[in-house]
Amino acid sequence: MQTQDHSELLRQAGEALNDVLKEGRIYYQEKIKTRYGSQGGSIYFVENGTVYDYSNQDEAMQEEVQAIDDKIDSLVPEINPDTLFSMQPPFTKVQFIFQKNHPVVFKVMTVADLLEDLKHHTLRNYATRLKEGDEFEYMESLIRFEPQADEIGMFIDTSLKTKNTFRSLASLSDDSVLDCLYATLGNSLQRLYLKLEKGSLTAHSEPAFPEWSLPLLQQQSILLEPSYQKSKDDSLEAKRLRHGHYQSFGRMDEQLIYLNIGGFRSIKWPEDSHSHISEIMRVIYTADSTVLITDGMSDMYLGRKDHEQYNGTGLEFYVEFEGHVPFNTVKDHFCLALMNSVSQIALKHGDFKKLMENLNYVTIEFNEGNVELWVVKDNDSNKDISTFFEAKQYKGDKFGTLLGMESARVPKSMVLNKEEVLLVNVKPFGQEWLKPSKLKSKSDEVQAKTRLDMMETFRASGEANKIPVTYTKGGKSKQPEKSGIVQTEILPRGLL
Repeated sequence: MQTQDHSELLRQAGEALNDVLKEGRIYYQEKIKTRYGSQGGSIYFVENGTVYDYSNQDEAMQEEVQAIDDKIDSLVPEINPDTLFSMQPPFTKVQFIFQKNHPVVFKVMTVADLLEDLKHHTLRNYATRLKEGDEFEYMESLIRFEPQADEIGMFIDTSLKTKNTFRSLASLSDDSVLDCLYATLGNSLQRLYLKLEKGSLTAHSEPAFPEWSLPLLQQQSILLEPSYQKSKDDSLEAKRLRHGHYQSFGRMDEQLIYLNIGGFRSIKWPEDSHSHISEIMRVIYTADSTVLITDGMSDMYLGRKDHEQYNGTGLEFYVEFEGHVPFNTVKDHFCLALMNSVSQIALKHGDFKKLMENLNYVTIEFNEGNVELWVVKDNDSNKDISTFFEAKQYKGDKFGTLLGMESARVPKSMVLNKEEVLLVNVKPFGQEWLKPSKLKSKSDEVQAKTRLDMMETFRASGEANKIPVTYTKGGKSKQPEKSGIVQTEILPRGLL
């Protein structure tokens, strides 16, 4: 219910907007309050049963709604309807209604409103975009909600049946409404079933919410298109086999590390979900070491028939620490951020597995600015390079990683359901190896010999492929200024 102060604000806002509103036309604006800002906000109107929004407004209509937008932006906070929107908690969806000679109407959408909104989005996106002679019959969706760091992952299966077609997909017409529905139901929703048929939306949930006419969900699955079902089964089998291999060489910590893929290292991992996080790392404790390993580079490429014979990139990367290192220390470590950068380079390359098979050992040269530190969801920046290397080890802002060195605890590969997947060790090294007489040589033969010399040196030191938590005395950060984006060079040269 609106307070008197809000009612007065909405009345004054309506008066202020009067000169840009067309007589007899009702305008709508819907916005979602996100954790860090807002989503949506385009103004639309309905005329003769047709919704006119940014996708189908003609030039005159666009100028009309732009004038409304500009007018709202010009209003002072005391009479600006957006003031009410800014007061809402994250993942709240609101609706404004503008009409000439009327106060602005402000509405926070309820569960019933959100379900109705979802129905309209589904009908508009799926039922009205059919080939001539085809007819929409039903949409059925089953969604599982799972907390992932500071986000809610949604694992969605949707089937669409028309008169002539039947297809399945891993999304819904408007996933953002599901975020709002989850929050509005008190962040306790575990599963949701939806079926839209003959213009009516049926919804069941787990747990049940009788106050919103949501009965307890009993259904465990929905009918899926055969090729989609096979792809889904293959994906689950790949994960099951991979985790079995991981647990064979140590105890896998139950906690997951969710990565924040973005910035200039923004290539999604093979599963490429838009509704949940697919980029994950795990921590495994072997008898005498701690392994930080990617968990998803060998996921199936969902929806990619040209890649259905592969387990993603065909490899996973790991670093191996000496001894048993606490989980949070690993999660905050510089080498986690470094390994993320290595994985991004592999994804950009396109066929890094073939490269590793051809060369066995690969070195990558980095500048400090190549390593994105804000890489873990729901976490502060990872530790910088000065907490790991001594200053002399990255003098001139140069250091590198050696890929492929053998481990006494982690096998070189594992067999999944589609192919043999390489387990590639990542071993950071200092700038002393990046000299014209060594890895920076123009001779491929000298470079190859240097890699062999590096490994012999590492074995002689007792480290082998492992690394300590830090090479420094005390491991204190110098908090360097960000050096910006620097192009990474891969050795041998010319691979990027």
